[in-house]
Formats: sequence, C-alpha cells, structure tokens
Amino acid sequence: MDYEKLREEYPEVITMEQFYRIAHISKRKASWLLTNGVIPCEDSGKQTRRFKIHLDDVIEYLQKVQDGTLDVSIPKGIFASGASSRPPQEYLDCDELKEQFLADWYDAPDMLTIKQASEISGYVGTSILRWVNRKQVKGVLYHERYLVSKESLADFLSSKDGQDIVQKSEFHQGVIAEFMAEQKNSGMELTMSL
Repeated sequence: MDYEKLREEYPEVITMEQFYRIAHISKRKASWLLTNGVIPCEDSGKQTRRFKIHLDDVIEYLQKVQDGTLDVSIPKGIFASGASSRPPQEYLDCDELKEQFLADWYDAPDMLTIKQASEISGYVGTSILRWVNRKQVKGVLYHERYLVSKESLADFLSSKDGQDIVQKSEFHQGVIAEFMAEQKNSGMELTMSL
C-alpha cells in the first residue's frame, strides 16, 4: 500500500468513515478498534463525527496488519452477524484428527505442488497459497513454484483454525465425519475441547 499517497489524499486528522474506507474493514470493526484503544483517537462521545483519528496512527496500524505484527487479540467471529448468539466452538482432538488426514494421504508425496495440495485437500490453490503466505502452512519456493509440506497442511486443517473454516471442502468435511464415526464406533468418548 502506498502510504505517501494516503497522506496526499487525506487530512492529518480523519473520521471513522474515512478510516474504515482506508483500511477496507467494516464500520463495526472500525468502531471496535477505536473504542478498544487499538488505534489511538479522540472520542467525543457524540453520535456523529465521534472519533478524531490521526492519519499517522492509521498508517502505523495498516503496517502492523501487513507485517503480521499486530499484537491485539480480536475475538474470533466478533464482527460476523449473529456472533453474540453463537455457542462456543467445540473442537475435535487436533493430533488425532491430523493422523486421520495423514492416513488418508498416505500415498501422497511429503512435499506437494499447489496443484497436488489442492487435489488432495479439495481446496482451491489460492486458498492454499494464502495459508502459506500467512505461515499457517509451511511452503518453500522451489524453481519458481511453491512446494507445500503434506504434514503441515494436515496440521493446519486439523488445528482449531482449520476446524473454524466456514466453507470446508467436501474432503475436509468427509475426514471430520469419518473421524467422528470412528470415535463413536470404537466406544471411545469423543475428545473435544473449547
């Protein structure tokens, strides 16, 4: 993002409306970030033009988001509609679920091209690349192509973040269903955590 261009387009002090447009976030998230002190601002308490935000603080926030160094814990799903009425997520045992993925992928190579990772997981290549860029899945650039660790992909899909994926691939749903059926049929108590 060109921060100098932002300085040319916007005044030194901006409104919340300008902030959420610059940051490409919802009004609800912008309000939460301001009221919880993630971004310093002057809060007048009024209904309209409540916040006065320094553009430099917004740029600093955007840089931290881009670098992945933002040290604030935003509750997962807080900005989704109906978030407050949603029950807490129960998670399957991550290690055992990972073993289920690896068993299903036994014949796949240890390092996968994006295409191979897409074929075995059921997720599109852009999703897998996004996970690599976010360092949720380990990948290396080799001869101008990414190679993804099969174990790392299994680790991510079985993790709490992986279990939180809203639109899971058919394969991902199938592995979870298979895992739950095996747990139930074995007479073992299904291991879940909050």
